[in-house]
Amino acid sequence: MNVTEAVTSRRAVRECLDKPVDLETIRRGMDKARWAASGCNFQPWEAAIVTGESLKELQTKILENGPQKPEYDWTAPEQEPAYKSRLHAVGAGMFGAMGIARDDTEARMKAMGRNTTSFDAPAVMFTYFPRFMKEPQWSATGMWLQTVAKPQLSVDPARDAPQIAEIMTDDTTSHGLKLFNSLTRQLEDFQPVHPGEARVYSCGPTVYNYQHIGNMRAYVFADTLGRTLQYKGYKLSHVVNVTDVGHLTSDADEGEDKMEKMAATQGKSAWDIAAFYQADFEQDLRRLNIQPKQHTKATDNDQEMIDWGKRVEDKHCYELDSGLYFDISTVEDYGRLARAVTEEGEGRIQTVEGKRNAGDFAIWRKTPEDETRQMEWDSPWGKGAPGWHLECSVMGEKLLGFPFDIHTGGIDHRENPNPNEIAQNQAYALSQGDACCGGMDGGGLDDPRNSGANIWMHNNFLVERAGKMSKSSGEFLRLQLLVDKGFHPLAYRLMCLQAHYRSELEFSWEGLEAALTRLKRMVMAASRLLDAEPNPVAEHPKFAASLAKFDEAMADDLNTPIALTALEEALAVKKVDAGIKRAVVESMDQVLGLRLFDLTREELRIRPVSADITEAEIDAAIEERKAARAEKDFAKSDAIRDELITKGVEVMDGDPLGWDWKLA
Repeated sequence: MNVTEAVTSRRAVRECLDKPVDLETIRRGMDKARWAASGCNFQPWEAAIVTGESLKELQTKILENGPQKPEYDWTAPEQEPAYKSRLHAVGAGMFGAMGIARDDTEARMKAMGRNTTSFDAPAVMFTYFPRFMKEPQWSATGMWLQTVAKPQLSVDPARDAPQIAEIMTDDTTSHGLKLFNSLTRQLEDFQPVHPGEARVYSCGPTVYNYQHIGNMRAYVFADTLGRTLQYKGYKLSHVVNVTDVGHLTSDADEGEDKMEKMAATQGKSAWDIAAFYQADFEQDLRRLNIQPKQHTKATDNDQEMIDWGKRVEDKHCYELDSGLYFDISTVEDYGRLARAVTEEGEGRIQTVEGKRNAGDFAIWRKTPEDETRQMEWDSPWGKGAPGWHLECSVMGEKLLGFPFDIHTGGIDHRENPNPNEIAQNQAYALSQGDACCGGMDGGGLDDPRNSGANIWMHNNFLVERAGKMSKSSGEFLRLQLLVDKGFHPLAYRLMCLQAHYRSELEFSWEGLEAALTRLKRMVMAASRLLDAEPNPVAEHPKFAASLAKFDEAMADDLNTPIALTALEEALAVKKVDAGIKRAVVESMDQVLGLRLFDLTREELRIRPVSADITEAEIDAAIEERKAARAEKDFAKSDAIRDELITKGVEVMDGDPLGWDWKLA
């Protein structure tokens, strides 16, 4: 919409639907409006929004007390006859359109009295400004009110998001962020469903065991995506689910329940198992400096999952002795995400007797008659538990709304379970029967809204030389093992950022050591700026190239390897204001999440569990060596150094740190 269209299509609405206004809609509009300019740049915006019973009570009191003398005279002084005549003509036309005669004073007063009740609006905003502010600021307040009204346009957000963004002059749409959509297999411009917002859902862990570092790569990637969206100016809502009701060991529809199996192995309840491993997972997130997300548990949404099954079962499901199954032939384009019908890949499908199609999957798994599960619920299909695809559909719609912006997961999720999740979302959209919730053009995936998310993103595997990292062997690399060997968790985060998220990343101890060394150098460079006050307002031409390089890299599908080089280039700039330099580096580090201004070299010096010498003993040996060198007893000095080396300690002469663990 251009300016002409916006102006000519404006209209005043004097009738409101009797529907509640959700808090998030109000908050979104107010958040945008606070940036509106004012006369003299005072920005005197103060407002109270009243709705529900509170509004009704207030309006009743206003009606009872009648009109009050206004504190200000809002009419123009000495009105010109021409303007007054036009005012009367507009009034006559308005009352004429309402069928109210000129001499019907009672009806006219009743109609005008509806101003008191704001024409039955479900929410009313009262605007305030200080008494000392005169006519120019009244005008500014009017402009602000128009800004408030803009986000409330009656449009389909999914369809009209670009137009809304243009009307609102929201500069977050012009940043050029491009992301690779696994559903379309191409780079796409990020266009938010809700202007100024980014809503992201990430596949979370099944908390029946520890997470290996391959799992954690997915959360580093998702966190980097969220930080980039914030860096680009979007308000982020990020949900990571926690699967605390176990799916089956085949990762499909047969085999043992993973949660029940681990509970039996450890002699604990399934609930205790879930709580323990969720706590360990969240600890790993903190150690990797992953921003807090909304972690919602499957077991907190059991009724919503049952309701979902009831909503789609008539047209999309059938029942077997083992459970309620989704018929994939009832939705268009099943498997497009996985490319199941091409040579590019295939979903993992399992044989269950009675299935109509090999790819059909369980919406609800019945508890066998001869079994008792710890985690089971009553349902229309019998006692049991939800299928392991269902929770993501339910929580994505519940917490973010369909369609939301981005869905992330590991590349293995692209093959399964994400295609099944998409099928469920398509069925849900079709069940709604209206365009605002999906089901466009028959529910096919040519319209991404039908999938539940506009963009689907997947990170590649972390691999060892022996192959893809997994838990199937029972022995796998955990973040704690890296720490036990003396590596700071953020060295692993940096290692992940050194490869593009869509590339395979080979893990090696040598590569991790190199990442740790690189991180130490960055921390040392940043430490020289600790005493400077950040000055994010000022600019310096020496940073223009590195800032442009960084922004371009992150906008190009999160090209973190290039972004890291831009960060190092900024750290290397010399003879510039320290406050400006710190602000530049901080802005980059906020995206990459390396905590450059929080970390110290001492924190990066982690004692390996295999070390047979304490830090106190090391410090004593270092002091003894210093004394020997002072006495020019170099033989003793060399002997102490060699002894420390054999115990895994590297002596660093001339370095304030003095020594470090030798981790090679």
